[in-house]
Amino acid sequence: MVIPKFICIPLLILVPLIILFSESKEEDFTVPPSDEEVAQKVESWKATRPSLKEVELVSLVKDKDPSEEEKKSEGSKPEKEVIVNDALKGIDLDVSPGLNHFQGMKAERLKGIAKQLDPDLYPELVYLANERILDSAPDSSVGDRHDAGEYLRQNGRPLWNPEASTRMPVKVNLNVEASHYEKAKVFSPTLESAIFFGSGGTVEATVIVTKVEKAQNSISLTGKNSTDEVAVVSISDTEKMVVNAIQQVVTQTVKDNKLPILHTDKIHYTYYTRLTWLKLAKSL
Repeated sequence: MVIPKFICIPLLILVPLIILFSESKEEDFTVPPSDEEVAQKVESWKATRPSLKEVELVSLVKDKDPSEEEKKSEGSKPEKEVIVNDALKGIDLDVSPGLNHFQGMKAERLKGIAKQLDPDLYPELVYLANERILDSAPDSSVGDRHDAGEYLRQNGRPLWNPEASTRMPVKVNLNVEASHYEKAKVFSPTLESAIFFGSGGTVEATVIVTKVEKAQNSISLTGKNSTDEVAVVSISDTEKMVVNAIQQVVTQTVKDNKLPILHTDKIHYTYYTRLTWLKLAKSL
């Protein structure tokens, strides 16, 4: 038997309404449930879903807001002081610098000066800052001096004294055994040029190569006076041997004459500053 649609459809609507009315007539929907009732229902609901307890714990750990006490505690902590160092503070950028400009400053400030100054606007001051890292910064590291030396090598060293009549003459007396003699003579103009440009044109060097007995290699410098000869260890590479010899005699002369030059060791001779060469020549 098929129930007609005009009977079936009203039943589908009326039956749920009758059930809802009969089940809810004792309930008062205008009064909200108490906190205890809500808590009981929530706990009852969670009990049927135990996996949610772990999820809730993780969520609480991640999302927990700081308590008022924690906020107060954090608020009472002093903010970390940010110190901004201005390497140029107190430096007159308009003054005409001397060859010993920035002497005695520490490496960190000198590096800051070189970094803060525009090399296109203040090329001489940037150059001088790098030179002071090489010759007088009391705290400069080997790495600092290497970087400063590379800057000098890559950027043309300006002539400080282009006037030939005022240059300081220095003779480099290079005594070498027969196996090095010819190569040393060929290399001597390169050495003279390196000292001239390395000194910014303040020192005019003349290299005199003399042949001596085997194992009698030595080097000395002559200005108004001559330095003591410094023994030079013979190696197969003549040019490297000469470079080592220059380093030895410069280091020894700076030490003996107590010049205000702190760093001369382990730096290629072309990295010596203009001030180093000038002080060296004047001390002879």
